[in-house]
Amino acid sequence: MTCLPLNPTIHAKKVIVHEVISDKRKRSTLTADGRCAEERERLRKKRCGMIKTISVYFNGTEDSNKIPSTGPISLSALLHKLTIKDENNYSFCIDGCGLSSQDIRDLGIVFTYHLENQVKEITERVKKIITDHKKDQFEIFLYGFSRGGGSVYLFCQQLLKKLSNKNVNIHLCTFDTVPGNFINGVYVDIVLGTNTTFSANIVNLSQCTAIKNALVIFANRPRPTIACQAPLLPEFSETTHLEVDVTPGLHESAVNFHKDGNSIQAMNQESVILFQRVVQFMQQHGMQFNFKSLELSSDLICSKTLTQLEHKQLLGFYNDLAKNHHSIDKTIRPMHLGNTIFSAPNKTYLNNFHQKLAGRENIDSSKCILSIKNEKTQKINPKIRELILLFQLIFLVAMLHLMRTKFSLEENLDSTNRFRLG
Repeated sequence: MTCLPLNPTIHAKKVIVHEVISDKRKRSTLTADGRCAEERERLRKKRCGMIKTISVYFNGTEDSNKIPSTGPISLSALLHKLTIKDENNYSFCIDGCGLSSQDIRDLGIVFTYHLENQVKEITERVKKIITDHKKDQFEIFLYGFSRGGGSVYLFCQQLLKKLSNKNVNIHLCTFDTVPGNFINGVYVDIVLGTNTTFSANIVNLSQCTAIKNALVIFANRPRPTIACQAPLLPEFSETTHLEVDVTPGLHESAVNFHKDGNSIQAMNQESVILFQRVVQFMQQHGMQFNFKSLELSSDLICSKTLTQLEHKQLLGFYNDLAKNHHSIDKTIRPMHLGNTIFSAPNKTYLNNFHQKLAGRENIDSSKCILSIKNEKTQKINPKIRELILLFQLIFLVAMLHLMRTKFSLEENLDSTNRFRLG
């Protein structure tokens, strides 16, 4: 099945929050046995070299993929450095679209023409690797921050419309994806049936069934509307296991790391918990890192499965952050397509993942300080869809009528002028 960038619609999302232990116990034995057999087969193929991994890390707008000797380092560059690379494991890290854009249409970092070229280039490279190894299974791991998150979604669309899904599984993680256009722009696209905004181009992943797992995280603190920093939650396929959560911080401040020699430190607790979420997610789906290649500070937890001590340490971070945000002012952060991020005081847990760490069997976002609301109000009513199509038809007829009237007037004027001259 191919995945084409369709005209955007407002869709219902079946957002699946973190699986809890009780959910796993409710699974049938047959399903569990089937998954175990599937995992054993995957590991067998991995040992035989039949499974290859491709990792692509997309930086935020002005983040670099360079590894400094001393100074700030982006999470994308950090993950790329930690990723194992050999004949069966490929890894790429893409500079922020604002660093090297020579396209004057971008007006610096306002628009995304260079970003689209970056995605096109890496898509072709990945496609060639896959087509050169048609008999192998490919597990593709993607991470993107800010507009890099939009690059992840666009990459999925472009890759999957050129390849069969049969030998490709995608596992993606995005943090605070911001398309970089005004919220209302996408609604104009919906009414006119166009794809002029970046939001419209990446909002629909419903046909990308090769996306098996997606972890989508947003920061809670809003930016000024003029900054075009409203985040976007796209529609995924019903076959995608989707986790959506909110973490504390203001966009780039929640993903802030520093390198000094071979040592890596997170600059705040927000970055500590984000690092752990992303690394654990990728490892749980088969990603391999070499954590000995750098000296990670003791608070950067990188285990696939938490030890008792690590669990206690991580839960302590979440408890501290929840306590610090307990008296937070009630705020909202508007998102594209009707979603809203809420920050509410006097709640027990920081977010959904905090509940999971605390051992709650039933995740309830109403008990969270940070949450997303209205994620199920995306689907456009069929009657409204008909009205939009009718409006588009009327608009087209009106434009044709105006053009016909214009040409008729010009012909009449030409005839009148010839008569007078004669």
